[in-house]
Amino acid sequence: MTDAQIVGSNGLYGRYTLEGFLHAQKRLNRRKLALYPLPAHLWLDHIRCIGLKQLLQALEAEALSVVSFHPEYRQYSLFEGVDTLRGQCTMEYYRRCVDVAAALQSETICVYPAGSLLDGSPEREWNALSEQFSSLCEYAGRKKLTVCIQTVTEDDGRALHRMEELTWLLEQVPEACVALDTLPLSRAGETISQWFDVFGSRIRHVCFRDGRASGGRIWGEGVCPFQRYAQELRRSGYTGAISIAGISDRYWEAPEAADAKNLASVQSMLCTPKGGE
Repeated sequence: MTDAQIVGSNGLYGRYTLEGFLHAQKRLNRRKLALYPLPAHLWLDHIRCIGLKQLLQALEAEALSVVSFHPEYRQYSLFEGVDTLRGQCTMEYYRRCVDVAAALQSETICVYPAGSLLDGSPEREWNALSEQFSSLCEYAGRKKLTVCIQTVTEDDGRALHRMEELTWLLEQVPEACVALDTLPLSRAGETISQWFDVFGSRIRHVCFRDGRASGGRIWGEGVCPFQRYAQELRRSGYTGAISIAGISDRYWEAPEAADAKNLASVQSMLCTPKGGE
């Protein structure tokens, strides 16, 4: 694996300006980014998008590009059908996310399907998810954009914790691809090798991060088996983008220091040294 596969992310920079985040990525020698629509960097909801022109100008000025776009998920839910206001707002939001990702010339839009209710009707929610996600992929396809979906942790809903559930959804929506996130993967007791055995080339994005029960961490501060995960990812033959941090306010006071420490750890784990195999 190469250093060029490891992309920067604004997930740790929620209390910093867009310029502060981009300058930090330049100092860390990141040229490609996984971007979250954090309010400090881009205001995006189901009604409007504010700041896209400024974002595009700033990326061009710094010679940076976006390879994956990660919609906000907390107030929207693909498990809500179009017969509900929340379901209608969710689809409007995700379509706006597709439009933004296309404007950014992102390679993928990565969906974190949170929001399955603890006391909701499983049949109703799964039917809604299949319908909503299929509609989203159809819309993204018209924009020549790949949609990736992943599993989630138990903290973010009752469903889609495991590969088996994700496999069912992909059977309903065969044009979709997959994002592998080591945090929910770890919580489910699964392995990276299992994911590549099942999904193979449909894995188009990897979020390689450490974690604990209370959420994501930079590497070395969580409990994920880093040596085994790194070995499995290197052996997978994966050549796509690898983001190394999700959204976390744990490091918002000093994000660049945490980002630099995390990057050094991941480089040591994943990148083949010169003269190595």
